[in-house]
Amino acid sequence: MLSQCDADSEVNYYLGHIYANQEYEGFDPMLAHDYFMDSEEEALFEEANELGKIIYSSDDYDEPNVAFDCFMKSASMGNDRAMCNVAMCYLDGYGVEQDFESAAKYYKQAADLGNVKAMYRYGDMCLNADYGMSNAIEGIDYITRAAYKGYADAQYSLGTCYNEGYAVSVDKVSARMWLERAVQNGSEEAQDYLDKNF
Repeated sequence: MLSQCDADSEVNYYLGHIYANQEYEGFDPMLAHDYFMDSEEEALFEEANELGKIIYSSDDYDEPNVAFDCFMKSASMGNDRAMCNVAMCYLDGYGVEQDFESAAKYYKQAADLGNVKAMYRYGDMCLNADYGMSNAIEGIDYITRAAYKGYADAQYSLGTCYNEGYAVSVDKVSARMWLERAVQNGSEEAQDYLDKNF
């Protein structure tokens, strides 16, 4: 038999699940959020993140702090995609005070769980002085990991680093190789860069 606490958690999840369903005539993401925040059910691993995305992308709801709560709930359960969304919120100051250090922390956590987008984003933050991190070795390491996994933005970035000698030694052969891979993966920026520099 469920304890009262467990029962409340399960009931709150199911109520939130109902109100988060966009096909339900009573669809109410704010109410769904309130129920989800009072539940610890495993299904929230994905559902809380999805609810946050609905709120984030909708013109009907101007509740950035609610979207952030949803992303954080899912991230706290180990969802690497939600960690990326938390990082994005910190980076942009969406629903939370802008904090580059926290953004980097969540991107790194997601990257270390294998999230390729996060590998690139964390690496980019390490290489970008605007974020106050300045860790070129780690930045190149994470961008290279994402590039080897086929992430076009990382391949483009790595190609430009090799071409310009930014955080690595100039290597025109490697530069061209990574830029061409980025083009094969759909990067128009990489094609423009190739046309102008090779």
